[in-house]
Amino acid sequence: MKQAGEEVKGCFLLGKTTSAPGSVAVDLGIHKDGSVARKKVRADGAEGGQIACVEGVLGRLRFARF
Repeated sequence: MKQAGEEVKGCFLLGKTTSAPGSVAVDLGIHKDGSVARKKVRADGAEGGQIACVEGVLGRLRFARF
């Protein structure tokens, strides 16, 4: 998760606005196999490309099976 956090920070270096928003809210759904089922990102002031980048990072996450 730490590495994902660094990648998410890097997403906000893209686009016209190069500063990170004050907060980023993430809603994840996880499949039983540990893969990401759904993701929703909210970040006030972020550009579409920045949000898409964050969603891409989140989509690559893997969690323990349950």
